[in-house]
Amino acid sequence: MTQVFTKMAVTVGVLLAVTAHPLNAQGEPPNGRNVRVVTYVNEQDRQGSFVEDGPHLWRQDTAAGERFRWQEVKRDDRSVYLCDDSQRVEIELDIAGRRIVNMAAKGPGQASYKLQNASTRMLGRIVHEVNYRSEDGRAAGRFLEVSEGVWWQRASGGDLAAYRFLETGRDDWSVYLVDDARGIHLQLDLQKAVIYLCDKNHSRQALYGIEGAF
Repeated sequence: MTQVFTKMAVTVGVLLAVTAHPLNAQGEPPNGRNVRVVTYVNEQDRQGSFVEDGPHLWRQDTAAGERFRWQEVKRDDRSVYLCDDSQRVEIELDIAGRRIVNMAAKGPGQASYKLQNASTRMLGRIVHEVNYRSEDGRAAGRFLEVSEGVWWQRASGGDLAAYRFLETGRDDWSVYLVDDARGIHLQLDLQKAVIYLCDKNHSRQALYGIEGAF
């Protein structure tokens, strides 16, 4: 299996300069600057969530199955501030105070929900670079999104050849890539921190471990 993937590990001619946040803020507790996922409970103790869904964009999934989109306004050490201009609503994800606050147009904000959990994990929906390691733990290469829906693979210390992948989908934890010319399908699974080789029968084989994503 190592030999199969080694043949895929090549370099990239043009790289995307990525300054996004890392996959995990290892050892750093979530705060307003680094949080990516927030879950909460409402008055009936039913769970909902806020998930960073792109640059300055968040998605809210409610306990009732509704979905709302929010724009990120700013961050500070304690909180993330979101707005929905269509409904003229502003909220504060108060990580330090462990609450979701409805910011009134006038007067102090009012607590709406109790914050249940916060995470700094990078998500499949917003990742643009994935670094992988060899079986002995050494850096082996990376995948870079060089334009919308187009990824290149670059091996550490590799030659100047390049393999081009097209993005076929994303979900909360993974990016799915295909190289039609060689019939190769990959899953970059950020939750399990593994790159999988997939076949048409949807079976997977673990190829390399993921050591970081941005």
